[in-house]
Amino acid sequence: MGEEKAKTGHSRLDDLLFGGFPFGTNALIVGEPFIGKETLANLFVLEGLEKDIPALILTTECSPVDIIKELKYIDEDIEKYSEKGLLKFIDAYSKSMALDEERDDTIVVENLTDYEGIYKAIEEVSKNFSEKSNYFKMVVRPISTLLTYSDPSTT
Repeated sequence: MGEEKAKTGHSRLDDLLFGGFPFGTNALIVGEPFIGKETLANLFVLEGLEKDIPALILTTECSPVDIIKELKYIDEDIEKYSEKGLLKFIDAYSKSMALDEERDDTIVVENLTDYEGIYKAIEEVSKNFSEKSNYFKMVVRPISTLLTYSDPSTT
């Protein structure tokens, strides 16, 4: 019997990966602007949600409301996953942009460099998800923004 894998949400990519990503894998989606990196990340999240696999999205460049709008293009009923506690956000964007978009499924941190706040939020969501599933999917949208604002001397 083969290794258990997490489907990507894209059947051709799953074929190329011999069934998907092995559990525990960290995958980085890299490419030119506007080629569909966010769409692939959204498909990855939705594929799991459809199987009751929780998902955490760390937002660094747009608000959770913006991501929900994107996800609605693929699944108009995306809010049902938030209502079931399967979809959570850590928002490292909105506060620094003075946006006030409170959502029950979102933990807001001070800014992109609030690493302690981000870490604590991930731990909180992870603990919550562990009551629902043995694993969950996590997406950072996008990681390049985190890297741009990071200070290597503080890590």
